[in-house]
Amino acid sequence: MIGYAVLLMLPFAGPRLEWPVAPAAAPAAPARPEAPPAASVALAPPAPAAASDPPPAEEPAVEEPAPPPPESPPAASVAAAPAAATPAAAPALAPAEIELLMRRGQRLLEVGDVVAARLFFEPLAEGGDAAAATALGKTHDPLYLAAIGARGVRPDPARAARLYARASAAGDAEAADRLRRLLARFPQ
Repeated sequence: MIGYAVLLMLPFAGPRLEWPVAPAAAPAAPARPEAPPAASVALAPPAPAAASDPPPAEEPAVEEPAPPPPESPPAASVAAAPAAATPAAAPALAPAEIELLMRRGQRLLEVGDVVAARLFFEPLAEGGDAAAATALGKTHDPLYLAAIGARGVRPDPARAARLYARASAAGDAEAADRLRRLLARFPQ
């Protein structure tokens, strides 16, 4: 049986408790070792074997040198690149999935689990959702965190301001109001 840690989440801002379970036996080794790529191994051609000769020893594998890493573009061209051109763009979610993730994040925020709420808001905000950017900004906003009495979470007013500005540019009125209040208290 595989060992699991049972996580008990209480509906208050107290610490999380983990209940350890007896560890399971070490996983078995893979049935077949992974073979090296064919391009990186060079073997000597087989030599004709004589009846009395011992089998010839194989030559050690010779690896080809790895190609040098591509040069990174200058910082100015990276800043000028549009955000939609990033190769690791989040996959598009259905509106029902977005709503479900937002509700779960909001519930976690209501019970004071700010760090877990960030896990729900972050992919949505990176995907361009203005409401998620506002919600994620609240999890970094020192004014909001003080208002809900969050402890153990480090506020980041600069990140909150960036998230609020992004959401405000997308038309979220709450983000514009929160950005105005944040910048009045924490000028950038």
